[in-house]
Amino acid sequence: MLSIGKINTLQVKEATPVGYVLCDPQSIALPSNPWTENVRAQAQEILLSATDHSLTEGQSVEVFLYYGQDKAIHASMLKPTISVDEFKALTVIGLTDAGAFFKWGIERDLFAPKQHTHSELAEGMPAVVRLIHEPTQNRMFATTKIEQFLLDAPAQWDYSLPVELLVYGKSPLGYKVIINNSFGGLLYHSDLFKPVHIGETHTGYITKIREDGKIDVSLQRHDAKQRQSLNQQILEDLEAHGGISTLTDKSSPDDIQTRFNVSKAAYKRALGQLYKSKQILITPTHIKRNSEST
Repeated sequence: MLSIGKINTLQVKEATPVGYVLCDPQSIALPSNPWTENVRAQAQEILLSATDHSLTEGQSVEVFLYYGQDKAIHASMLKPTISVDEFKALTVIGLTDAGAFFKWGIERDLFAPKQHTHSELAEGMPAVVRLIHEPTQNRMFATTKIEQFLLDAPAQWDYSLPVELLVYGKSPLGYKVIINNSFGGLLYHSDLFKPVHIGETHTGYITKIREDGKIDVSLQRHDAKQRQSLNQQILEDLEAHGGISTLTDKSSPDDIQTRFNVSKAAYKRALGQLYKSKQILITPTHIKRNSEST
C-alpha cells in the first residue's frame, strides 16, 4: 500500500523520455469511499522524474511520494527532511501573500498556507513545522501552528530515561519544546547551562508532569543519582584546589557551566545540599570544605 508523504518501495514499470513510470501492486492506504478510486488509478502509474538514474524494468526503488501541481502522485529519489505527521525544523526560503515556502530536500518546495503560519516568519530563519496530509484534497502542506497536534502528557514516566527535545518557541519562562515528536514541554531559563535556539534538538529529561498536564523538562537529570554525582564532583573539585573554591552560588552561569557542565540552578541546589549536610561552608566570596565533617 502507498503511503503519501513517506518513503515507499515501488517497481519500475517502464522508462519514458521524461523519467520512469512506477507502479504499486497493492492498493493505496486510504479509507474506502467514492473519491479513492481516482487515487487508486493514479497509484498504478506514478511518475519518477529521474532521467539521470539508470533503472531497469521490474527494478525495485525506494522513493518519496508527494503531490505535484497537477494533484497527481509523484515520486522522488531524494529523501526529504520531514515525513507526514512529523515535527521538524525547516528553513523559510520564501514568503508571499498566500503563505510561506520551506526547503525540505526534494524538487518541489514545501508550502504552508497563510492560515497555517505565524506572522513572525522571515526568510532564512528556521521554523518548526508539522507535515499534514489531506488525502481528500490530494495535497500536503506544512503548518507552524503545531500545538494543536501535541499529545497530552503520559500518565507515568521513567524520569531516568533521556528524551529528544525539539525547540519550537519561546515563552517568558523559557523555551517551548516537543518531546519525542509527541508531547509539549517547557525548558526553563533557570535550568539552562548553555544557549539554545529555535529549531535545535537536544537530549534532555522530563523533570515533572504537572497536575494540569504540562511537562517540565531539563537538559540534565534532576534525580537522586544526578544530584549525588554533582555533589561528589564539587567535593572532588574542592579537594583538588586545597579545600577552597571561588565558584559560589553568586558566580555566573557561564563559569559554572565551564567547570561542571550544569545550570546555575542545579549548582545552587547541590551547594545547598552540601551545606545542609555540613560538608561545606559558604561565604560571600568562596566555598570551602568543612573540616569538622572530615
